[in-house]
Amino acid sequence: MDNRDHQHKGVGGTVEAVEKALQILEAVGKARKIGVLKLSQQIKLPYSTVHRLLGTLAHRDYIQQDGDRQRYALGPKVLELGTAFLDTVESRGIALPYMRTLSQETRETVNLVIWNGRTAVCAEKIDSPESVTVQRTQIGRLEPLHSSALGKAIIANLSEKELTEVLKHLDLVRHTSKTHTSLSALMADLQKTRERGFAIDDEEGVIGVRCVASAILGHRKEVQGALSLVGPSTRMTKKRILELGCIIRDAANSVSLRLGYNPRQEGL
Repeated sequence: MDNRDHQHKGVGGTVEAVEKALQILEAVGKARKIGVLKLSQQIKLPYSTVHRLLGTLAHRDYIQQDGDRQRYALGPKVLELGTAFLDTVESRGIALPYMRTLSQETRETVNLVIWNGRTAVCAEKIDSPESVTVQRTQIGRLEPLHSSALGKAIIANLSEKELTEVLKHLDLVRHTSKTHTSLSALMADLQKTRERGFAIDDEEGVIGVRCVASAILGHRKEVQGALSLVGPSTRMTKKRILELGCIIRDAANSVSLRLGYNPRQEGL
């Protein structure tokens, strides 16, 4: 190997400059807007390195400066790539007709997230036509796995090995007084989710907002994502949330069947 190549390679053959640039993109995306000094301190890279890489990313439209040029945000190229990625997600195309039907029948906001083995990302949504609604999930947003119905629906359907790995890195952050902050409470909720076939977010993420969600499975019984219905707790009463849970469970099951899932293979 050429010495110059070796100098530019990190652990496991990764290219250090690319790793650093991706660190910057991820940190800026999480912060929404951030200055160079704070960014360099956050990702523990020299100010000069961060400033140089931001310049390159800005030149390619992956990063942009805000009006006063003091802070950086994600650029339009990220949206372009994200949109291209969504076009390749099979479950999104299959789920969309079911989402439209759910929206018409329930008049609540419908969300679809996809699961990549580590995170649950919102890939599509249809807003409620009601005058009073909630704006909790946006396309591209990461769903918390312990406090959202979408997240709980997903991890409740993971294999024991997969769930153990997820729980190792799961931070049980308290969002409201109803958020599960102990592993025992979360595990009990996941068991109820498996029994019902859908998860419930009872104001665990935001007070005044309730949600139901059910997992989407592929032909190998692997979790591919989840569908949800979300609305204000004034409409999403305890009684109605159980009714909507059955509706979202049936819709998610229909999508799963279209993806090749065969429930008769369960336990084989």
